[in-house]
Amino acid sequence: MRRIVLGCTVLLFGAVGCGSSNSPSSTCDNVANALSSLSGKVSACGQLSVPFDKNVCVSALNSSSCSDADRQKINDFANCVNGLPNCSPQSQSSWESAYLGCGDKLQGISQTCASGA
Repeated sequence: MRRIVLGCTVLLFGAVGCGSSNSPSSTCDNVANALSSLSGKVSACGQLSVPFDKNVCVSALNSSSCSDADRQKINDFANCVNGLPNCSPQSQSSWESAYLGCGDKLQGISQTCASGA
């Protein structure tokens, strides 16, 4: 389970340069909240520690060339993660599937956005 969670989190960091259609600061707050909630939600199924620096995120958003559609995708992912239930040993398989479904929201981010992160 840890590999799945970390793999999708790496995907999130690869797309962080895309931000949201709102300000870079609010987008980075959304990502930070998602990562914070993810740590608590996964705790019954394993450990997860993902370092996140809001200043680095804001800087990446300010210097990226992401479209509004790209920015919406990263916010959709963060919102999906925020909406996940807590993982339990009994629900681990379905929780992982739901988490991977959140990762699907990052599909289609433009190459210019992904390479600007």
